[in-house]
Amino acid sequence: MPELHHILPTSLAFLLLVTYLYFYPSNYYEEYFYTLGESSYQTNIHLIDDFIDPKILADLDTFENEDKFEKEEQLSKEELGKIPQNHTNVIVFEPLTDLQISKEEDIQKERLALLNAECLKRKIQNLPDYAIYSPMKVHHTFQPCADIPVKNQFTYCIPLKTGTTNIQRLLVRNTCSNLTEAKLSVPGIFYQLPRLSDYLRKTKNNARNYEPVKEILHSDIGHALNVRHPFARLASAYRQKFETKFYKKNFKMYKSYGKIMQKYDQLSGRNYTSEDKFIASFESFLVMIAESDPKNYNIHWKTFEQTCGPCQHNYNFISKTETADLDSQYFAEKFIGVSTAVDTAYGGSTFYSKGMYEGLPKQLIDTIYAIYRRDFEMFGYSLEDSF
Repeated sequence: MPELHHILPTSLAFLLLVTYLYFYPSNYYEEYFYTLGESSYQTNIHLIDDFIDPKILADLDTFENEDKFEKEEQLSKEELGKIPQNHTNVIVFEPLTDLQISKEEDIQKERLALLNAECLKRKIQNLPDYAIYSPMKVHHTFQPCADIPVKNQFTYCIPLKTGTTNIQRLLVRNTCSNLTEAKLSVPGIFYQLPRLSDYLRKTKNNARNYEPVKEILHSDIGHALNVRHPFARLASAYRQKFETKFYKKNFKMYKSYGKIMQKYDQLSGRNYTSEDKFIASFESFLVMIAESDPKNYNIHWKTFEQTCGPCQHNYNFISKTETADLDSQYFAEKFIGVSTAVDTAYGGSTFYSKGMYEGLPKQLIDTIYAIYRRDFEMFGYSLEDSF
């Protein structure tokens, strides 16, 4: 029988730990526990602690390093081959008919009403929100170039993996001058439009001056936001970032994530080689997300709430990747004053990512849904959708 003096310290320590967690929850639980509930996915592998360097994660969470991601990422030859070679041409469409405009106006009213209702619900429930004036919130919020006058001034928040490059190309073509093929290709396209984060330069005391950002966000102009089905967006991030050739080209930026995923696959009896299309399984990608603190998510799978602050920023236009053709043309006519639209397969196409989720553990799916639940609810997406 164990001696009493061995049991008491252990029991006391456990009691103190439980008491601490109960009265002093971490920020993670303050922000996410109400959605995760008891469906949190636990593998007891502790991959994050073992294989991710906290210093790397801290670096990834700053908008200065987002610039580095966008600048240094290299496309594979296959991806380069898919890029149209007429970037500098402004593509003019037939103007939308009165009926189409009326339909788009109704769609916008519905989307904005849903967003406002969900934000009001969160306010009534006193649910915590991210600070509005963080660098992360405004790094992907763009303004038009000042080179060419636009019909109505606007800002446009475009989270990564929602068609970011194509929307930027649309805006650059029609608001910037002196265009070249390099400026409209990756990575040059990422450096043409002004970003709200450009105003957040540190002063001598290392503080940021948010006043110009506040002034813009509170101004009476157009404020647009682009979204995509959250599960389709995750599938897109996995298919690009962890495709074997892309991963090798960008190994320094994604190796920490890749190591976690590969370790999970090994422990699950799956082994991937350099001959495989992807460096690890889609399931391992979702497990990595489920086991990570959302504050450390990579910019390609941070939530819309983390990147655009839908409930703190007074948006008056919401576009969706799934309806990008009509949404972008309506936006271009209303704000830029040109009848044009995105010129790739994004617009009006059907996304078939749903099959990637088939056969995965239900508990894992439930946890991923819980993490992105706000994104689903605020923008009218469902697991029953075709995506």
